[in-house]
Amino acid sequence: MRAREDRKCSRTGDEFKRAAAEARHLYINSAREEDKKGLETAFSEERVRVAFNVYKAAQWAMESHKDKGLIAGNRLDQDEVIATEKIPGIDAEVIKNFRTMSEATERGVGQVLDSSKWTIVVNDAWLLGGAHYMAQVVEAVYGRPRQSMVGA
Repeated sequence: MRAREDRKCSRTGDEFKRAAAEARHLYINSAREEDKKGLETAFSEERVRVAFNVYKAAQWAMESHKDKGLIAGNRLDQDEVIATEKIPGIDAEVIKNFRTMSEATERGVGQVLDSSKWTIVVNDAWLLGGAHYMAQVVEAVYGRPRQSMVGA
């Protein structure tokens, strides 16, 4: 079995852009009618560039924090955490311990995706970047990470 370093995907921005263009019809054909307009934005040149940057950021995070994986789940605000323990998601403590990444992330920072330009394509690029680096994806439930839900 090859080392994790050898498994990294070395996609370029142009390769990523071509792959996104090829996948576009799959997203649109499988979307609900009310979601199709949002997919036009998701596949704009700017958002595909954001997705590629998030893809790279996920790999960078794995290079420096191999043992933490990626933390998946909805972000919770403080009121939701106080109101009930039954809402699954990522709270402030998880963010503090694992930190966030976005399209502007410096090398090696964060396992939680936090992009102001989020789209489903950005989300999938984040997961794909981690998968290409063989990252474990951990689901945050009730504000705490739990067992792996996906093994890359």
